[in-house]
Amino acid sequence: MVPKQSIQSFNTRQMSIDEDTFSPIERVILTHDGTVTRMLEALTGQPITVTILARYIRGDTLYRTVALESALDPDPLVWATSEVDLQSLDPQYEAILRDQDIGIGAMFWNEQFETFRELVDFDSITAQEQFPSFINANTSKLLKRTYTIYHEKNNIMDIVEYFPKDKFEKFIEE
Repeated sequence: MVPKQSIQSFNTRQMSIDEDTFSPIERVILTHDGTVTRMLEALTGQPITVTILARYIRGDTLYRTVALESALDPDPLVWATSEVDLQSLDPQYEAILRDQDIGIGAMFWNEQFETFRELVDFDSITAQEQFPSFINANTSKLLKRTYTIYHEKNNIMDIVEYFPKDKFEKFIEE
């Protein structure tokens, strides 16, 4: 048995990921630092739709809750929350995130907006630990990851994503 492997980030922070706890596809999902929508499209071979579940502004922060869905499955592949610091964004980007049903990664891609993502934490949570109220999942375990997005060295948003654990095992077998 191979011991825990560490993932070395560019900021020299070590994060251990236990191979006995997470499958190879789960390790990819949890440590991926690109656009989640594109990763899901690559895995499923299908377009991914972003559904805005909630969106509101409080002070200088835009809060969004979204579901990422595939036409192949009626249940979301991911639920995510984001907190966007509006003071750090040009008004045109604020308007896009505030008014359009678009994923954050797609907005960055379409606008050629350069960012850096830093993985802060990842884990798994069980239904007994209480899923967030906006998640209506037919699963007993969620993979959870938290990351920060930077633009010009400024923290512009924090994102937490929840993946139903049982949705991704089939991609190992294919």
